[in-house]
Amino acid sequence: MTSSVASERDPVTVVVSRRARRGREDELERWLHDVIAATARFEGYQGSTVLRPEVGSGLDHVLVFRFASARHLHAWQTSEERTQWLARAEPFTEMVEVRTQQGLEPFFDLPAPRVRGAAPPPRWKMAILTWIGLYPLVVGVGILTEPLLRDLPFALAVAPQTVATVALMAWGMMPLLTRLAARWLYPVETPSRS
Repeated sequence: MTSSVASERDPVTVVVSRRARRGREDELERWLHDVIAATARFEGYQGSTVLRPEVGSGLDHVLVFRFASARHLHAWQTSEERTQWLARAEPFTEMVEVRTQQGLEPFFDLPAPRVRGAAPPPRWKMAILTWIGLYPLVVGVGILTEPLLRDLPFALAVAPQTVATVALMAWGMMPLLTRLAARWLYPVETPSRS
C-alpha cells in the first residue's frame, strides 16, 4: 500500500463532465473559459483541456484539469472563489459528474461496469503496463523522426517526439493495453464454492 505522503506529492487530474440545460450551451462555454482562467491563478495548477460535444447534441462538456499535488487541488476545491464559480453555473447546468485521479490513474480507466466500484490497480501494475506501452513508442517515434530532426539541438528535437509519444500513449496504446490486460489489472473475485 502506498503511503499518504507519497500520494500527496503525485499530480492530480480532475475530470468534470458538465451538461448544459438545453439552449444555454453558450453560457456554459463562457463559464468554462472564465473558470479555467480563475483556476489557473492557483498555485500548483498545471493546465486544462476542454472536450466539447457536437453543437446541439445535448452531450456533456468535459473539463480535464491538473494540479501538481492533492494539496494544491485541495486549496482550489476549498476556496471561496471556486464556491462562487459553482454557484454561477447552477442556473445553466443540468448535470455534473466529477472524477479525481492521481499519478498514472488517468491512463487506467475501469474497463467495464462490473468493476466500477473497484479501486485503481496497484501502482506497480500501472508502471509495468505504462513501460510496456511507452518503450516501443519511444523507440519507434525516435527512429521515424530522427532523420527529420537530426540537425536540431537535442532539446528542440525531443519536443515533437515527446508530443507524438504522449498523444499515441493517451489515445492509442494505453486504451488498447488496458483492454488487453483488464483481467490482470482488475481481477474479479469469484465467490468461493462451499
